[in-house]
Amino acid sequence: MAKKAAQVRAPVPELIEMLSRYEKRIGELALAVRKIVLEEAPSASEIVFDANYTISIILTFTGRVKESFCFVTSHRNHVNLMFNRGAELRDPHNRSEERRVGKECRSRW
Repeated sequence: MAKKAAQVRAPVPELIEMLSRYEKRIGELALAVRKIVLEEAPSASEIVFDANYTISIILTFTGRVKESFCFVTSHRNHVNLMFNRGAELRDPHNRSEERRVGKECRSRW
């Protein structure tokens, strides 16, 4: 039996306003990625942050940025989904492309 998608809360108006500075496709993609994450982690809280060069949706179970588990970042031409401990995720089909940058591991799926 297929899993029923959870009802995802609406984004805060500030996020919609921040995303409006990008092309419509970028805002729609950021909101779609946010929705997927919240369907899987409905109890996560969000912290929205405008760093001028990117809009970040930081997802955490504790309300603390330091303890976040992933972020959705929006840029002029793309959207990223990043996992704080992504290097520890199982990848049985070897689909990620990893790059090591200092202590950080970046993966592209």
